Amino acid sequence: MKRFLILPLFCLSSLAAQAQSLSQKTEGQLEEILARLDQGETVSLEYSCTVNDQLPLELEGSLVLSGNKYYAVGGGLEIYSDGSSRWIVDRESKEVYIESAGSFEEIFGYKDSLTELSLSNIRYLGTAAEPGIEFSFDTSVLDSDWVITDLRED
Repeated sequence: MKRFLILPLFCLSSLAAQAQSLSQKTEGQLEEILARLDQGETVSLEYSCTVNDQLPLELEGSLVLSGNKYYAVGGGLEIYSDGSSRWIVDRESKEVYIESAGSFEEIFGYKDSLTELSLSNIRYLGTAAEPGIEFSFDTSVLDSDWVITDLRED
């Protein structure tokens, strides 16, 4: 399951447009999103995709991107990245995994598994931050019922 946690970001990688199953509309949306991100804008959107690895997996959720920072919600998880660390939060299980954040290149290996991609409710927010969106997660506010696993290298 963990390997699919960062799949929403695949939607915005430069290789996503090369996936054969993407429509012209989706390819155009991806190009526009990437161009806006290159200009320093913040972009929010909703996504749905199907991943065919060993079994088909349908994912949907929302994503906010700003430079190398992002916040994703989907599949019962929240993923925060401030560009150097990534927090994967499962509120139902009361678990947080913290790891060093990589770049978009780490998800290029999933391109052959993506069979469908749909983007909707795309908003270009200029250089302003999305109100109420944090790109990091404060584990100090969690109670002792939570399991926090910090996998970052020192």
